Amino acid sequence: MIDRLYDKGIKTTIEWTPGHADIRGNELADSLAKKAASEAANLDPSSDVLTLDDVKKAAHQTSMHKWQKLWDNSERGRTFYKLKSKVDSKTLLDCPNKKVSRTIHELRLGYCHLKGYRHLIGLEDNNKCDCGDVETVEHFLLQCENYNDIREQLRLQFWRQTGLPSFTLEDILFSDKETDNTDSPKPDMEICYTLLGQYISESGRFN
Repeated sequence: MIDRLYDKGIKTTIEWTPGHADIRGNELADSLAKKAASEAANLDPSSDVLTLDDVKKAAHQTSMHKWQKLWDNSERGRTFYKLKSKVDSKTLLDCPNKKVSRTIHELRLGYCHLKGYRHLIGLEDNNKCDCGDVETVEHFLLQCENYNDIREQLRLQFWRQTGLPSFTLEDILFSDKETDNTDSPKPDMEICYTLLGQYISESGRFN
C-alpha cells in the first residue's frame, strides 16, 4: 500500500508514538485501567459479573475527576471558582422568567451587565454605580444604597423562609456551595433562587 501511494507521489512515513507518556488525560486513563485490572484480579470468583451500571458509574467518576482537575488548573472563571470550587453535574434550577434566569447565571459567573465588568472589557467609560461606588456583583446585591428597600424585603423573606437572619453573597448566589463545616445551616437553593429573581426584577437594574 505504501508503494502504491509512493507511485502516486504520496510519501508515507510510519513513526512510533508513545501511548500515554506525558499526556495528562491518557496517563489518568492508564492509571484507572491498571487500578480496575488490579481490583478485578482480587475479585471473588463467585462475585457478580460486571454490569452496564458498573461501567456507567466508572465512566461518570472518571469524567468528574478529569473535569475537577481541569477546573482546578484553569486560569479562566476564577471569580466563579472562588465561590464554586467543586464541580458537580446537578442541573441548576430555572425560573419561568428567562431574562431573570439568564441574569442570575451571569451574576454567578461575574460576566454581567454591571459597570464594574463592562468597564473592564471596554464597554463603559467608568466602573462606578449611580451611587458612586464601584458596581460589582457584591455591591449590587449587598451594598448599594439605591436598593436598600428591596434588599430589606429580600432579607425579611430570606429570614422567614430559611430561619437565617442574614445572608452572604455565597448564600444568595451559591446555596449549593460545598462547605467544610457540616454544622453550618445551608439555605435551600430553590428558595434563594426565587428570592434573588424577585430582587433582580424589582431592582429594574437589568431592564
